[in-house]
Amino acid sequence: MEIKDNLKNSLEREQGNATIGLLEKVYAELPPPGYNLIMHKQMISENTTCPDTVQENLWEHAKLNMLYGLYRVNGAIYNEQPKNAPYYAVKTGDVFQIRGSDLANMTLVFDSKGWIVMDVLTSSGVAEEAWREIVQKYLNDKPITAVIYSHTHVDHYGGVGGLKEFFADNCKIYAPKGFTEHAVSENIYVGTAMRRRGMYQYGSYLEPGVNGHVDCGLGTLLSTGKSSIIKPDIFVSDTENTTAVFNRGTCDELMLQFQYTPGTEAPAEMNVYIAESNVLFIAENCCGTLHNILTPRGAQVRDPLAWANYLDQTLQMFPDVESLCSSHNWPRFRNEEYKSYIELQMDMYRFINNATLHLANRGYTINEVGRILEKHVPQAIDDDWCCRGFYGTYNHNAKAVYQRYIGWYDGNPAHLNQLMPTERANRYVGTFKAENILHAANAAKDKAIVNKDTDSAAWAVELYDHLLNADKGVSDDIMDEVRAEYAKALQMLGYASEAATWRNMYLTAAQEVEDKDGFAPFPHEKYLNFEDETIKAMSLDMILQYMSIMLNFKQPITGSCLLLAVSLDDDQNEEYAAVWYRNNILYYRIVGQEDISNYNDDAVYTVKCSKLDFFKAFIEHNKSLLDQMVTAKSGDDVIAPSDFFTDDNFTRFTTDFPIMTRRDPF
Repeated sequence: MEIKDNLKNSLEREQGNATIGLLEKVYAELPPPGYNLIMHKQMISENTTCPDTVQENLWEHAKLNMLYGLYRVNGAIYNEQPKNAPYYAVKTGDVFQIRGSDLANMTLVFDSKGWIVMDVLTSSGVAEEAWREIVQKYLNDKPITAVIYSHTHVDHYGGVGGLKEFFADNCKIYAPKGFTEHAVSENIYVGTAMRRRGMYQYGSYLEPGVNGHVDCGLGTLLSTGKSSIIKPDIFVSDTENTTAVFNRGTCDELMLQFQYTPGTEAPAEMNVYIAESNVLFIAENCCGTLHNILTPRGAQVRDPLAWANYLDQTLQMFPDVESLCSSHNWPRFRNEEYKSYIELQMDMYRFINNATLHLANRGYTINEVGRILEKHVPQAIDDDWCCRGFYGTYNHNAKAVYQRYIGWYDGNPAHLNQLMPTERANRYVGTFKAENILHAANAAKDKAIVNKDTDSAAWAVELYDHLLNADKGVSDDIMDEVRAEYAKALQMLGYASEAATWRNMYLTAAQEVEDKDGFAPFPHEKYLNFEDETIKAMSLDMILQYMSIMLNFKQPITGSCLLLAVSLDDDQNEEYAAVWYRNNILYYRIVGQEDISNYNDDAVYTVKCSKLDFFKAFIEHNKSLLDQMVTAKSGDDVIAPSDFFTDDNFTRFTTDFPIMTRRDPF
């Protein structure tokens, strides 16, 4: 199939934008599973036309995201970039981007003494490789004078540990107000569930190729490896630290202006304007695609109305922008294009918000608003390449808005307290018989394939899902056929998806359905792994709240008691807490140094150690540390710390739980 005529003009515009300013076609390459584009490069080069197994718009979008390299942003449209061996010429205020070395871009601003780095990729290894093999090789070897975290998602701050050795002595880290709390809490409280779901969203375990992983929407690939966080030094809000001046009072003075945009694409986010070069870095508030109002990996629902309002504020604050770059995809150039682009993105989010609420007020439910809204997108928005659903979708986002305002319940009591999936499946099978359901599912799947009918495929998937989740009434022979045919239906939905995220989720689901022995992550990703710097950035409050989540409430601890007294001492930063157990709940109270002694005598266990050791002992279940550090009250009924603070009572969550198939009974 060919790209529809109404999209061709905007596609051609984006193809031009994505190639402007290329200096070197390079990327930071690490061995798998670190980051490796070789197979994606080969896939693109070997298929000059769109394969039958990839939706045609997504194929063109993947080709745009594969335009990796070192790019100049300001002045790039005029090709003003002489190369003076061994480096490209660089002056104060110049802006560059490293694209394609991770899901996100690394954006660089030169301040005459060194580099201001805006967003530092996902993992330390890729960030370090990008600096050594791209910045130092083609630009210069000046140090990093400042780091800017644009927002709270790990692909924008996680690589900072790999850049630490390149920091200048007085390097400062800037971040939006609320950054640390949101960045850390999102990745710990439900981090395991989000990591597992993220494996589906990003297609982490799909082989690159026309039958597998093609793209992620915001970029080609998400790097893996260790992520870290270094606490920011300076926090930006709408009233505090709204500008930053480098080399003040010199001829090389450089000023950055910040726009604080909380509650948009992330709970804490900000844009950065470089007046010297008339460049606006718009973080992830605008990209080359419709974004997610609720990301499939899971998060709090975002506010599309606030998002649209902040974009309107952007136009008012920065009317003279000539080059616009973001933390994903590619830039836009010329002032008129900047304005029209922001206006379309603003209209897109406001339309989703208002149209969904319009439908809700007419009685349409959460499972209806998405399919209705995606068919009625205004023509000007639908015809713009950067408003297409390559990452977020109108369908998914409409459901998110519905959930944000009135919740998951659709008002129909028949849906108020439905049976759990296995119980429902067993009743379907008991009522209609497995062979009859299978026959109907196969017929729907065959019709879907012949007619390229995704609605029939969706119906087949629903029927197969009942069979797969039943634990009685389905013979082994039927179950083998269910797995094989179910996977085909899921693959068809994946191949037909314009959204890279939906494609990845459908194809990963097909992979799990086909694998009788379960679908497990890489061994090194079985548990959430936190680097030392990330743990140090957590407050004791955060760690104890996570410990409270770990408590296995199904297995009550006998009685109620003052369970634990905690004293942490880290580089003159001391924290204290008392922890109670009552009614299958862990309570904690942060207290002062003068108060902790009042709890020590009554606590069943006491501990005094560093935050790192506390985390590794209690959260990561290091039995040796538990026995070394924790003092237990004497008594025959007191269990040794290495036996008490482990999986029987405090579950260490793993990322290998199934998504498609039955969970173990709780």
